[in-house]
Amino acid sequence: MGGSATSYWKVNPSFNVITIDDKLMLPTAIETHFFNISLGSLSPGKAKWDILYNFTKLYNLANMSPDEIYRGVA
Repeated sequence: MGGSATSYWKVNPSFNVITIDDKLMLPTAIETHFFNISLGSLSPGKAKWDILYNFTKLYNLANMSPDEIYRGVA
């Protein structure tokens, strides 16, 4: 699921943060963050971006290697 800075009808805006190993140039983590528009409208002081999910935790992966993703997701 890709993030989107644009909100659609009844969908909160979101974005992805992909952490990259700077030596190997491979992803080490992917997180999706979202903004709850309803909460932000009702309580502006409590408005914030929250983590929707962390890819490795969601799929119980040890790392982001292709073999590990294939094992855990496919």
